[in-house]
Amino acid sequence: MKKLVIVFSFAVLAQLLYGCSSKSSASDNAVLDCNNEVSTAIDYSIVSEGYQTDITNQQIHRINKDLQYSEHLSMLPSLSGDIPAINLHEYTLISILSGFSNCNDLEITGIEENDSTITVHALKVRDGTASCDPPPLVQYAYVFIKIPLASAKPISVVFETTSRLAP
Repeated sequence: MKKLVIVFSFAVLAQLLYGCSSKSSASDNAVLDCNNEVSTAIDYSIVSEGYQTDITNQQIHRINKDLQYSEHLSMLPSLSGDIPAINLHEYTLISILSGFSNCNDLEITGIEENDSTITVHALKVRDGTASCDPPPLVQYAYVFIKIPLASAKPISVVFETTSRLAP
C-alpha cells in the first residue's frame, strides 16, 4: 500500500511540475488547459495605461456600454494616460486597476479565451533599481485593453511577478 501511495504521489507531482498546457492540433493559437478546454489567443490592443490615484484596491471591469465607460472614467479623474474614444458596439474594454503602487509596472503579455472564460495574462514588473524613489503621492498602475466584442464570459487575470534590475 505504501508503494502505491508513493507511485500515485509521484504521478501527481510529475503532472504539476510538467504543467497543464499542451499544444492542440486544432490550431497554432490553441492550447489545452488543465481542464482540457481549448484556449485560443485573442487579438487585443492597449488603449491607455499609466497611473491613477483614485482607487487603491485591485479591480477588473468589463465595459460594454458608453454609459458604463463614462461612469468608469468619472471614478478615475487622475488617469495619467490618454482617454480614448472606443466604439463599444464593436469592442469590449477591459479595465485593470492593479493596486500595484509606485515602482511597479503592469504589462499585458496575452489574452486567451476558452469555452468558459476570457483570461488576461499580466506581468507585475517591480523596479529593483535604486532610482525608484516613490513620489509623495502614491500612484497605482492601470491598463485599458480593447478586445473584439466579447460574450458575457467571466474575465480572469493571471498575474506573474518579475523584477527589473539595474544593468
